[in-house]
Amino acid sequence: MIDALKKKEISVEEAIESGDLPEKVLHMFACDCIERAIQRRERQGVVIHERTREALHIKRKWLEGRVDNQVYLSVWVNAWSIASDNWRPHRDHQDAVLPERPKDALYEGIAWALTRQGQNAANVIGFTDEVDRDWQRARFIWLLECYQWAGERMTFLIPEGRIPEPEDLRVDAFDDERTGEDE
Repeated sequence: MIDALKKKEISVEEAIESGDLPEKVLHMFACDCIERAIQRRERQGVVIHERTREALHIKRKWLEGRVDNQVYLSVWVNAWSIASDNWRPHRDHQDAVLPERPKDALYEGIAWALTRQGQNAANVIGFTDEVDRDWQRARFIWLLECYQWAGERMTFLIPEGRIPEPEDLRVDAFDDERTGEDE
């Protein structure tokens, strides 16, 4: 599958939908994509709910086995609450339906990224910016290659720096910062 992704014979979405990928890779990829989308939005001056970063941090700890399912579940429920507050119709104190708030797909993507099903989590691509598609493909391939080498140990080897990240694949590496171009 890695070769097919490198040759662009299949898309990342097709690889995810195949169902043949390790859950840990799918979860890590989802966290990376959403974290990058959050950073991109913040660079554009958008204020992101402060609990979203904590939720992603807890999910990464869960992947490493450092947080139990109960803590993880509470974070997931909280993320869905934040997501729904940012796009569902809301009611005033007299229970009258007010106009729907502008939908912010990023929050829904955050909630999906936090799910316990890897395939659902990795479908966050649809909630992120089109400009990141090349980065997502390269990051996904890198994660698959890390998994081939380290297996599930990758969930703690990458954060600890034992598997070095290529500079251009870091979550916080944006092309416009290296080239000086505006987005």
